[in-house]
Amino acid sequence: MADDFKYDGFLNHDSKDRSVTSPSFTNPQPLSLLTGHTSYVRGVALTSDARRAVSCSADNTLRVWDLQTGGCLTTLQGHMSDVFSVALASDDRRAVSGSRDKTLRVWNLRTGQCLTTLTGHTNVVRSVGLTSDNHRAVSSSDDTTLRVWDLKAGQCLAVLKGHTKAVRCVALACEGKAVSASDDKTLRVWDLQTRQCLTLLQGHTAPVWSVAVTSDARRAISGAADKTLRVWDLQTGECITTLKGHTSWVKSIAIALEDRIAVSGSRDKTVRLWDLQTGQCLATLRGHTDSIWSVALTTDARIALSGAADSTLRIWDLSPFLAENRHGSQ
Repeated sequence: MADDFKYDGFLNHDSKDRSVTSPSFTNPQPLSLLTGHTSYVRGVALTSDARRAVSCSADNTLRVWDLQTGGCLTTLQGHMSDVFSVALASDDRRAVSGSRDKTLRVWNLRTGQCLTTLTGHTNVVRSVGLTSDNHRAVSSSDDTTLRVWDLKAGQCLAVLKGHTKAVRCVALACEGKAVSASDDKTLRVWDLQTRQCLTLLQGHTAPVWSVAVTSDARRAISGAADKTLRVWDLQTGECITTLKGHTSWVKSIAIALEDRIAVSGSRDKTVRLWDLQTGQCLATLRGHTDSIWSVALTTDARIALSGAADSTLRIWDLSPFLAENRHGSQ
């Protein structure tokens, strides 16, 4: 698919903010519906081979899913309140979760055992990400801070301060950087070595709920309660493009296919598929009956996974829409 998909550059719009609004194409149906959680599905992550997924929920649990059969393989129990986020180690052997109980937990995905509980945050842990070497985690919290953790030692290495309200999301990038999104309507780019804020990204007009970073760490895409997504140049701090289409808060974002494709999940109960070259919405995925909290993409962008407040996860086949877009551009 990657060889067939025409791509001439990542939103090459002369580095000035352009708003893009476009209609979506046909409405697909989900390939599969995953049921088992008894409350909101707050987060979801895919294994590197895309055969399994790990979800987390307001029912205080995480679940490991076989995506081929749709069956739940393991339920991870230990958190005392809503689990808001989950991140997987690159070897798919461990997961790290963050919860309303103010803790992070490190899990062995094979045995289902909790290996470590990380304490230090004084409010809800909203988001967590892992460094590429799997040695450190970075978490964000309603206590307005981010924390950097040594997973082997189980200790907090640093507290990153700068945001003035809850930090909803953190995304890790290569070169030792992280990008955080906050209710203070800003994003911040952090150097994890110096523990300093490098850049402040301003432009959203409401709390910023989500952020994802491209594989080369040059761009970030954010989603906010102002119903928009924004694409940012992380070196200059400029907003390159504003993507419009959702009719309510944008709560989650994922990027794939060599940074060409993104999906977003919204309080409007839809998932949208975006072409990041043109800024066009390629498809609107409907089926969830409540707010969508989380999305994930396979690396080839053929499959998307969404988790929602209707307590379910849905698996979507995106291949037809990538093909339709390819033929339309020829």
